[in-house]
Amino acid sequence: MLKKEIKGHALDHGGHLLVHSEHVEPSPRLKKRNDPILELQLAMATSSINHEYARMEYEETADRERQEELTHYMEECWQKYHQAREQLSQMSPLSVDQFERDLAYQKRSTLQHYSA
Repeated sequence: MLKKEIKGHALDHGGHLLVHSEHVEPSPRLKKRNDPILELQLAMATSSINHEYARMEYEETADRERQEELTHYMEECWQKYHQAREQLSQMSPLSVDQFERDLAYQKRSTLQHYSA
């Protein structure tokens, strides 16, 4: 059974793909530091992973209404990612490429595990 709401977990107990929560709270230790670069990287990582799980669910569902919801959600994720990326590139241009390489590696490693 498909879950109708966007927020949720990566996989439910039936193996259906669901989308992670839109917002991930940093640990209290990170909040105290209030590191804007880390916050932007967290926004990029969260929106990128959410987009990927939504894309995977989109590919598995035949429900047109759900596909429309997921399409809208993926567009929001894409916008959030690129807003954070633009801000990060202004604050720390050299960190963007390395972070994106690390993120791509992390996604490949994690998503291979769940799609296997």
